[in-house]
Amino acid sequence: MLNVNPKYRRPLSTKQVSLLQAVFKFRFVSSDLLAEYLGKDRSSVYENLYVLVNQEYIVKQYDKTYRIRGRPASYCLATKGIRYLRENTNTSQKALRNMYKNKNMTEEHIDKCLLVMRIANTLNKQTNNAFDIATKYELTDQEFFLRPLPDLYLSRKEAQKQVKGSKQQDNQEEKDQHFDYTLDIFEPNLPTWILRQRLKAYQDHCDEAGLEEGEYPYVLLVAANDSTEKRLIKQFAYSLQDFEYYVTTLERLLDPDNVDKPVWKDERFDDEDGDEKVELRGL
Repeated sequence: MLNVNPKYRRPLSTKQVSLLQAVFKFRFVSSDLLAEYLGKDRSSVYENLYVLVNQEYIVKQYDKTYRIRGRPASYCLATKGIRYLRENTNTSQKALRNMYKNKNMTEEHIDKCLLVMRIANTLNKQTNNAFDIATKYELTDQEFFLRPLPDLYLSRKEAQKQVKGSKQQDNQEEKDQHFDYTLDIFEPNLPTWILRQRLKAYQDHCDEAGLEEGEYPYVLLVAANDSTEKRLIKQFAYSLQDFEYYVTTLERLLDPDNVDKPVWKDERFDDEDGDEKVELRGL
């Protein structure tokens, strides 16, 4: 007779540990997004999630209302999974301690985590995996970054740095020497003063960092809608900083037809005849 709950289980495989670390990275994941992120077959990823759920390393959140609402099942670390990473990897202890609150997270928070993962997957496609992309949970122990932490940090991979650094186009030299970006997502209906406060915080943080011109990461701003994007752009008129802002909307960024198209608006724009003229730029 099959024992569905054996007392002895083999140690986690390298693939299973990598999967646990990917779940930690985004805090909440779906099987489709995780398969896309790992570059694996969806059925294979689902099977691995199923095993880890049964072994109580991961928690699956799903009920009958999810199908009605078109909401995917989400997965997060269970207590056993958190403990495993704390004891067997160099994952941030502080970030892992916060993961114990997973069961109390609202659907809005879970949706934000899934959105961040979707954006990370999209950026990997648009840039041909040119960046190492870190989430705020991976940045927890890093003192350099602005608080609250950005949603994502994009660090250009060393091979890509060498390629871009070898370009000799005079009018692009400064841009080509810049490799890193932070990314913030701005939800709809945020008051304008909050948008202004965040941009000012970046400027102040850049001044306090004491870096040479061009060394501070450029800032990517993802607006939930056109209205928020327009309000962000208006704030650029008051910005004075040694880095650049680029802004886009969720619709433009996540549109699959835009994978090979520039989707970022440069902060530098003309304001002729009262109309904002901005240039779409890629990374």
